[in-house]
Amino acid sequence: MIAEFAGVRASGYPGRDFVIEPAKDIKGILHIAGIDSPGFVSAPAIALYAIEMLREMGLELREKRGWNPLRAPKPHFRDMPHSERMEAAARDSAYGRVVCRCEEVTEGEVIDAVRGVIPALSYDAVKRRTWLGTGRCQGAFDYPRVIEILAAELGIPVTEVTKRGGKSRFIFRATKEVDNE
Repeated sequence: MIAEFAGVRASGYPGRDFVIEPAKDIKGILHIAGIDSPGFVSAPAIALYAIEMLREMGLELREKRGWNPLRAPKPHFRDMPHSERMEAAARDSAYGRVVCRCEEVTEGEVIDAVRGVIPALSYDAVKRRTWLGTGRCQGAFDYPRVIEILAAELGIPVTEVTKRGGKSRFIFRATKEVDNE
């Protein structure tokens, strides 16, 4: 089952589409929201328009010399030759513990996703970065362990770990907390 397409767009302004305007109260803030379909296609034009608006707002914009917008992809454990897998596990034992058997995702990869530049704060965020939960079992094997890892890394109780943020929690309380009726 595919849960939903995960678009990267600033949506969520009911009744308003393509909100691109300076903040009324705070100098230097430009709101870009309500970008529903066609969010991906319009992104380059919106970026150019935002640059123009920021200049009009009096902000000095400088190009960052030598900036490389591309990050080198981090190799997936499953794609590494055996010798590299052994080296990774020797450097950090978390790479020796497979969390997702179907996609061969290790605990180390899950931790890397949670600690990344843009941290993965939910099960689905980890899934998008590592591909765990996309194999034959659709996460039935890995999600209990991933919940434990997320809770430990984020310093929160397992009852606060979510599938995709908001109120999409996996665990609401321990079964021992349920009253016997």
